[in-house]
Formats: sequence, structure tokens, C-alpha cells
Amino acid sequence: MELHDNDRVFGDYTEGVMADFALSEEDYAWLAQYDIVHAAIWGHAEDAFPQLHAAGKLTAFDFSDKWDSPLWQTLVPHLDFAFGLRTARRRNAASEDESDCCPWRRNSDCHAG
Repeated sequence: MELHDNDRVFGDYTEGVMADFALSEEDYAWLAQYDIVHAAIWGHAEDAFPQLHAAGKLTAFDFSDKWDSPLWQTLVPHLDFAFGLRTARRRNAASEDESDCCPWRRNSDCHAG
């Protein structure tokens, strides 16, 4: 993450660097002390969300611009909040009906900035 004129800008990253990441029992115990747990698609922590949600934690997940990720189908039942980046391509794709892909989606576009 870099800061440019007070804006956060994602820098370079190495794809797959977290591919083998898994939370340990110690990690779960540490997370259990918090009321809200958030992760992003890049963190590879999605396996923790069913257990954390079942334990009564508020859960939030950022899917970024990965609208075709299978996690939209499998992870959402274990989330209280799901975020996705609506790109210009998706916004302008007239043939794309997001309600077919995500019937639970509520239009909550952010017009900040």
C-alpha cells in the first residue's frame, strides 16, 4: 500500500504469495477476542468465516473486483457484510444482470469522493 496525496494506492504484489496460508488454532483464538472480523479476497482467510460467524462474530469480506469468484456462492451465507468493487466495465455492461448472479445483493453504491 502506498500513499499518494492522501489516497491509498495499491502497489505491486506477487500473485500466489499467500496461496498456502492457513490460520492456526492460535490464530482462531486471537480472532475470537474481537466482535468483528474482516478480510479481503487476497488474504486467503475465507476458511475461517464459517466458524467465526457460527461463534456469533460479525463478519465482513471484501471481494474487490472478483465478481466471478466462486466465493460469492459459498462464503456469503457466513457473512454479515460483503463488499465488491463495481468497475466501470461492470457498470456499463447492459447485458449483465447482477440479480441473476447475486439475488441477495442490495444496491448500495458508494458515491464518495
